[in-house]
Amino acid sequence: MIGYFINEALYRDPGKLTDRAQGVLDSLGETGDAIVDQLRVSSLENTHEIATKFNHNVKIHYRPSVKQQIQIAIFDAESAKVLQAELSHEQFDISAVITRLNIHTGNGRLQIKDEGETVAFGFGTNYKEIAVEAKKIFSANLDYNNGISQEKWSYLRIAVSPFKLRDGRIVKYIVRAFYEK
Repeated sequence: MIGYFINEALYRDPGKLTDRAQGVLDSLGETGDAIVDQLRVSSLENTHEIATKFNHNVKIHYRPSVKQQIQIAIFDAESAKVLQAELSHEQFDISAVITRLNIHTGNGRLQIKDEGETVAFGFGTNYKEIAVEAKKIFSANLDYNNGISQEKWSYLRIAVSPFKLRDGRIVKYIVRAFYEK
C-alpha cells in the first residue's frame, strides 16, 4: 500500500495491487485521494530535498525477511520535478482507452491512441458528483478493452486539461468532458 500511494503521488503507474490491498484501497474511497494529495505537499517534498540539495537518491525498501528486500520507491532529482507539476488552462481532445479505473475516486490511467505509455487521469470535481452515465462510459471502456488485442480497442474521445511539468511533459490529465459515439 505504501508503494501504491507513493507511486500515485508521483504520477507513476503503481502496478497491480493484490486483491487484499485493492479491497483496502476501495474501502478508503476519497480518503485515498487525500493521502496522495498530502504526500505531494509534505512528505515527498521533504524527501526530495535530499536528492536535489545533496545529489543523493533516497530509496525506500521493504524487508519481508533478513535476506530479501524489495524496493518500494526511489526519489531522485528527476522524480522531484513531478511535484512541481501545474494544471494548464488549455483544453484539448484526445482519443484514449481506459487502462485502470478506481470506481471510488475516479482516478485511473489511460493510454492515448498510438502511444505506448499510460498516463494518470482524474476528474476535476468530486467523483460522487459525476453523473452515473459518465462513470459507466469510462468503466465500460475499461471492461470492453480488457483482454483483447490493441488493434481491436475502442477509444473514447475526451476533452482534457493537462498537468504539466516545467519541461512540458504531461503527468496527468483532468477530464473536462467526453463525447459519446
